[in-house]
Amino acid sequence: MAYIVYLVAAVAVFGFTTALWRGLSKGLSRSAKGQQITRFAVGSLLAVLPSAVAGPPAFSLNVVLMGVVAVCWMLAFPLFDFVANRRSKSEIDNRMDFAFGLYLFGFLTSSYYALTAVFPSWLTVIDTLYAAVEIPLIIAYLFQVAYFAIYKSSVDHDGLKLVLDTNVNEVLEFVRSFPVWAVICGLVALVLFVILWFFWNIAYEIQPEGLHLLNISAEILFSVVLGSLMFKGRKAAFRRSGLPGIYYDNIEYARQMADYDAHRSSRIEELKISSPLMKTEDHGVRKGKTFILVIGESASRDYMEAFTPTDANRHTTPWLSAMAGNTSRVFLFSNAYSCHFQTVPTLERALTAMSQYNSLRFVSAPSIVDAAHALGIKVYWFSNQGHIGQNDTPVTLVAENADYAKWTSQRLNHQPYDGEMVKLLPEINVSEDKLLVFHLMGSHFTYSNRYPPAHEYFPTHGGADYVAAYRNSIRYTDSFLKAVYDYASENLNLQAMVYCSDHADIPDRRRSPSFDGFGQVRIPLAVMLSDSYVSENPEVAAALSTNTMKPFSNDLLFDLMAGLWRVESPVLDKSLSLASSSYRLTPETTFVHLNSLAVSADPNFNRV
Repeated sequence: MAYIVYLVAAVAVFGFTTALWRGLSKGLSRSAKGQQITRFAVGSLLAVLPSAVAGPPAFSLNVVLMGVVAVCWMLAFPLFDFVANRRSKSEIDNRMDFAFGLYLFGFLTSSYYALTAVFPSWLTVIDTLYAAVEIPLIIAYLFQVAYFAIYKSSVDHDGLKLVLDTNVNEVLEFVRSFPVWAVICGLVALVLFVILWFFWNIAYEIQPEGLHLLNISAEILFSVVLGSLMFKGRKAAFRRSGLPGIYYDNIEYARQMADYDAHRSSRIEELKISSPLMKTEDHGVRKGKTFILVIGESASRDYMEAFTPTDANRHTTPWLSAMAGNTSRVFLFSNAYSCHFQTVPTLERALTAMSQYNSLRFVSAPSIVDAAHALGIKVYWFSNQGHIGQNDTPVTLVAENADYAKWTSQRLNHQPYDGEMVKLLPEINVSEDKLLVFHLMGSHFTYSNRYPPAHEYFPTHGGADYVAAYRNSIRYTDSFLKAVYDYASENLNLQAMVYCSDHADIPDRRRSPSFDGFGQVRIPLAVMLSDSYVSENPEVAAALSTNTMKPFSNDLLFDLMAGLWRVESPVLDKSLSLASSSYRLTPETTFVHLNSLAVSADPNFNRV
């Protein structure tokens, strides 16, 4: 009969956890819901089983405090993340915080029951030890509460990095920014809380009844299993939960940055590049030339009128379609593909000389920024994507080597659209030779969040029509391209502008974590040249015109930019550049999905 109570408790814990997770989540897919319900069901059983094995008095104050710690962990990051980002994020799913909370309670209770049964005379020492373990977990919760109270935002990568990098003087200055009475009250409250926590653990301890050897063995087994689920491996629940996940991302970021920067000089030296383009002067005055690279997000040429002129796609790309129809200086590549269907493996190749066609490693492969610097070109990097994260580290490593880098999404409590980056153009030094890189949010899901409401050209019925919303995001990107092109042409001596997406998307199909067909990799690629560039480099324009129907994978974006700069280098293969008359790739030798598929297998390959 007693075990029925614990079974009911497990059901209650499951219901409580699931309700919290659903209430503090957003944009969940059906598969995600099913997966997490299973995880929470198992976690709820593991949380209750140690108490069921121990039997009365299972629910002492010590155990209640362990429950408080677990619930605080489950609530802290998901609650503040949801409140701060529910309007700007299309998906919020902090599931591992809830799972870790369940595992944490089971681990604390099972190990506690085992230790007190094996060492009953050491009860005070054990209670003191558990209080010492619980205090840092509670302080981590209080830290997030304080952070949210001060900044009205959940802790993010940049916020935690700022905290980790803060020195003693900066801490003192920060403390002095608050009224003295507030600082004193805060410190006193913290000290009193710590004292009370130890007091509650020790003063209300209850001598456990003796457990049988089988019960003790079971508690030890629970501890080992739950400890493994919590802490073992890179995919452990602790490392994948909110605050620790950000911390480990920052540690990994610092490690990669140190290693990447250590190879910077050797990467540039090994390039041995030169170019005749950066020597033009106008009446003895340096006339800075501008090259622009726009990196799109999740854009598919299948939904763009300029590349796929169907009735459904009409007016999705009014500017790009008009440019391609009215001038011979705009080149649209109808067989461009992404080398992968996810951002990280794509951009770590697209932004560097690393590709499917060589054996270079990211850390040793020269980047577009490295090549620009070797030619004396200043690099401006503007991004509307996150500054650093588990899915964005290689991009950030390259970007932070730019001379000037700015991320719009670093501003708190702000939902940025790509158009805001146009406002950054006046910050550019017009006299320098420069490369401007724009990293868009483009058509990232949720599509209706990618453009201002006033730019809803295709009715979405409140965002319910994903395909219409996707086409609206494509159209908004087209307006961004126009704004950047017009400003740079009028004010920055624009020479060439390249637009290429990282990968594509299939808006009428549920996203899959595995390759789901060529629709995920059919991307737009457009190159726009100025009249002055064409007159000075007719051979490049001719090569681009000749190669418009040839296949291309965007891990060769580095080679394309080098070709536009007319780079001479013994380490670069001109036959991999669309800007070269010697371009050699065919449908059978152009690959996607990291060499696993040739584009000749695409049933929609444009062979005309």
